[in-house]
Amino acid sequence: MRRATPAALIAAALLATGCGSSKQSSAPPPTATTRNTTATTTTPATHRSLTVLDLVNIIGQAPDTPAGADYAADSRSTSLTLADLPTGTSEERATVRAFRRAGFRRIYQRSFNGALNVADGTAYLFVSAAGSTKAFAVLKHTLEKPGGVSQRVTPLLADGLGEEAWAAHVTGGADGAVFLWRRGTLVVVADMSCDASCGFDVVAAVRTYADEIDQRAKETS
Repeated sequence: MRRATPAALIAAALLATGCGSSKQSSAPPPTATTRNTTATTTTPATHRSLTVLDLVNIIGQAPDTPAGADYAADSRSTSLTLADLPTGTSEERATVRAFRRAGFRRIYQRSFNGALNVADGTAYLFVSAAGSTKAFAVLKHTLEKPGGVSQRVTPLLADGLGEEAWAAHVTGGADGAVFLWRRGTLVVVADMSCDASCGFDVVAAVRTYADEIDQRAKETS
């Protein structure tokens, strides 16, 4: 259910403009079971300082879900500093200010084009866990808002993911799911989408992808 280019998505707090084609998008299936929920929280631990290479390794290679996706990595992997983020709209400027106050360090994002869908993994790095907590709230607030009049964002359970997590099934023009979570000084987003109906449980597929990324983040930190 990609809403814009990866860089624009990131700067605008991701998925803020709605789903697109299966070669540029991400969102979940109409048949998925959805449940209203609030972000889950656990007590944070002490984490070591992460590097850009750590972010690359945490996002990792193409997901192995769903079966038959047959992903090809998009050559436009993105690494951004605060100075790279757009400030053309009031919302973009507010996001940049919030990230600066939160101790933003770096974003790393990777996209994968599949035969069935598109997948994205994005890692936001902050100086401290306190900063990532603030940034998580900013991103969650943005992702909760529909990207268009026909789009519907339905919250899902995200128990057991990171130290704080939120997820949603996104419908309207495309099918997709997005999982947002925080671990230590990182905030991570994993999402997938299809043009119309995915034909598979995209929510389950993204959760598997998110769990794989989070396991690498846990091992790295």
